[in-house]
Amino acid sequence: TRRRWRNVGIGLLALSLVLGVVEIIGFGGFAWFPAIVGITLASLMIQDTTTRVRAHNVVTARWEAINNGVNTEHAALYSFLANNGAPFRRAPLVEKINSVQDHFDWLRAHGGTSERTPVRLTELAYQHYNEVIMSILAAGERGESLNGLGDLASQSFALLSQAINKNLARRQEELAGFVTRVDERNAALQVLATMAVTVDIGVCLVSSFI
Repeated sequence: TRRRWRNVGIGLLALSLVLGVVEIIGFGGFAWFPAIVGITLASLMIQDTTTRVRAHNVVTARWEAINNGVNTEHAALYSFLANNGAPFRRAPLVEKINSVQDHFDWLRAHGGTSERTPVRLTELAYQHYNEVIMSILAAGERGESLNGLGDLASQSFALLSQAINKNLARRQEELAGFVTRVDERNAALQVLATMAVTVDIGVCLVSSFI
């Protein structure tokens, strides 16, 4: 789709140049065309870029929400363990379990094909982390010692955080790549636009002497 829009844009500007030349050699009526095409094309390109960046940011925001939610969940677990499974720390931890599942569901439904595998793998890591938390809560209910369970939770959390951060980095790289392609496209179109304006000025100058 991006390549199609780029080809359409370049084609329109090239057509405007041809029509400007036609005006110069006397087949008339198109002196306005390069300017109109340039304005219209610039508007379409800006709209397309804005739409894509906005859509990208919406998906990235879900990954950031997952990251923040998981960190909050781990902080509640840390407080629970630091207080030896005290009852007053239990409820806040239970409340945070699966708190970011809705974001995974949204990404799976609306994130597009590029997000399916990352979402599935990260969600599996999240489910494993929650299973560890549930086992810790169950051990606390049975009155068992929680010593050593913190290390297990930390290992699971480290793997989950690594997966999330990897996806956030991937999203940043994708956005940077898109911006680079936009800059390259704009540079090419700027050259054509400059040529179109030059032709348009030439048309006006020639027309003034006719």
